[in-house]
This record gives sequence, C-alpha cells and structure tokens, in this order.
Amino acid sequence: MLSKSAIDLIGPYMTQCFEFLEAWINELPFYLLRRIGSIDCLDRTNSVVVNYPHDPGRIMKIKQFRFFKDGISDPMVFVIPEKKGGLLATDSIKQVVEEAKLKGFYFSDTE
Repeated sequence: MLSKSAIDLIGPYMTQCFEFLEAWINELPFYLLRRIGSIDCLDRTNSVVVNYPHDPGRIMKIKQFRFFKDGISDPMVFVIPEKKGGLLATDSIKQVVEEAKLKGFYFSDTE
C-alpha cells in the first residue's frame, strides 16, 4: 500500500507493471498495487538461483540477481515473472524516494 505522495512521486514509473486501486483510510487516500505485467529481464545464466527439486525449470529462490539492463527503463519500479513477491527498482528510484524523505521504503542491493 502506498500513500498518495508516493504515487505522485514514483507512480508514473510503475504503470508498465501495476495499476493502482484506491482505498481510503481515516479519510486519506492510499493505493494498493495490482500487478498487470512484468519485465522479462532476468539473466538466468548469470543470476544465482535455486530451482525446485521436482521441477528444475522453475525458480524457487533468487539469491543474486543479474539483469539484462537494456530491458529496463530508468527510472522504473517493476516485477519479473520469476519472482512472485516484492518490487524491484532502479537506483534512480531509490534516490528520488530518499530525497523526498518518504517513509516505509526499504531498498537492498540485488546485484
């Protein structure tokens, strides 16, 4: 769930993968994310992945990400087909969020 100020700031960089569902809490607008797409940019060969033992073609966990950068616009918040939860973002999104002093965001380096 994101605040209106978060959506105003980074929402334009999320529309390729998400639509926003408005919810009102204590008379303030918040937005739930509904996944509508993903970016197929994971470099499976150079990423460190753990496959399901019963289905080696499916990824169970990604320990270290490597991306085909030409498939990712910058700035962008996105998801990949191989990962069911969590958001991925370019470094410029992190910078914009930190400069705006938005709270509730946690960024970790995936590469």
